[in-house]
Amino acid sequence: MPIDFSSYNDDLIRAGTVATVQMHIVYGDGTDNVLTYTKDRSAEMLKVEFTVLEGEFAKRKVFANWLVKGSSDGQKSMSEHYLAMLKRIIASAFFLDPNDRSPETLAKYKKEWREFDGMRPLVEIGIEQNRDGYEDKNVIARVITRDMPAWGGRPPIDQVAHDWGAGPAPPPPAAPPQGAPQAPPPINKPPWASRPDARP
Repeated sequence: MPIDFSSYNDDLIRAGTVATVQMHIVYGDGTDNVLTYTKDRSAEMLKVEFTVLEGEFAKRKVFANWLVKGSSDGQKSMSEHYLAMLKRIIASAFFLDPNDRSPETLAKYKKEWREFDGMRPLVEIGIEQNRDGYEDKNVIARVITRDMPAWGGRPPIDQVAHDWGAGPAPPPPAAPPQGAPQAPPPINKPPWASRPDARP
């Protein structure tokens, strides 16, 4: 019986692949200069590049535009879905037990948008079938946390250290514009001026 190979796309990461990925936020013009507005500015997205860190697909990327703020009912429903995904990303990256409701653990879920930049969770990658004329693409199908069988007894994932309190380095002093008048050099006393018999 012949096998139909037409549905296989070697440009995509195989569906069901489980791997540690690193997030890179593409900063935009929205909230905190991190989120990105939609074209009509009715909603805001978190634009993310997920880079695979291990296995046969290492260094491959999965791109996502996750709507996290919206004004319409549909947008709000979608944002709830992606906010829940981001909550699981925090749990996955920091080895949190999703069933732990202690104040200490709940406090670890409080993050600023920029703190997702560089975060490393464990995920399962899927394939979204072509829609509206677009080609098939890889997506983050689900985020895997330590309580799920797919975690497979892994140790905590090493995270990238960030100093979010450090601001950008101050710019170097600007050079004076060409042709601008220069300050006169300091006047040095002549040697005879320091003699005791020197006249004023």
